[in-house]
Amino acid sequence: IHGLNLTLNNIDINGIDPLGMVLQAKVNKRGSIDTRGTLAWAPLSTNLNIDLKKVDLVSLQGWGGDQLNALLTRGNISFKGKVDAKGEPLVVALNGTGRLSSFNIFDKRRRSDLLRWRNIGINGLKFVNEPLRVDISSVQLDRFYARVNILPDGSLNLNDIVKQDKTVAENELKASKAPPASSKQSMPIRIGKVVVNKSNIDFSDQFIQPSYRANLTGLTGKIEPLHPNKTGKIEITGAVDKSAPLDISGTIDPFSSELKLDIAAKANNIDLPTF
Repeated sequence: IHGLNLTLNNIDINGIDPLGMVLQAKVNKRGSIDTRGTLAWAPLSTNLNIDLKKVDLVSLQGWGGDQLNALLTRGNISFKGKVDAKGEPLVVALNGTGRLSSFNIFDKRRRSDLLRWRNIGINGLKFVNEPLRVDISSVQLDRFYARVNILPDGSLNLNDIVKQDKTVAENELKASKAPPASSKQSMPIRIGKVVVNKSNIDFSDQFIQPSYRANLTGLTGKIEPLHPNKTGKIEITGAVDKSAPLDISGTIDPFSSELKLDIAAKANNIDLPTF
């Protein structure tokens, strides 16, 4: 952090009356932080307008990178919005727009790219932690890539990003074998629409024999809306291995107590070597 400018006014040493604050700085030469608002600490109460631009996240992964089987090799975050926090227990409300740019997540175990994208834009974000609720007007995926593998034991490779100790893994295995709970709750997440542009999913299934692989390229389209107990419509086009035209359509409800999914896919003129 360099070029740090901090201005405080109306300072109450006891922290009861909120002080005025302006914080400006450059982060790793490329990114910047501009924060303006009020802050009190007895009890904690803050009202801040935050403007982050291209703040590098690679240098921050040391705070939690040892908990991951994946390595963030590049990526930055931008956010412009407002944060309010107050009360006991602390209630945090966040509103604004964000962008995750130039990301690359590397699978350390299999030594290959796992996820990458040019931009993920998050528009109209409203977050409250108590009670938990997340509302997003739209999510835009630009040149998104994911390597999705169903492993020989039937598990999904993306579930293995976060390290788990043996006890946690055994407990989750027991839970997966237990009878389903009678009353699961919906997830408090609402997304107006997800827009996909020129994206790529490299899918392989090692659980079935003979194993199968499909490289889905040029995926473009949208899914909308994604609300609990409301079916979202899927309309995506693309290609198989950049050559065979692909249409994916149907409905999905991912945030209700039970996942609901009804998807049809159609491809023409797939090259025989794929099989």
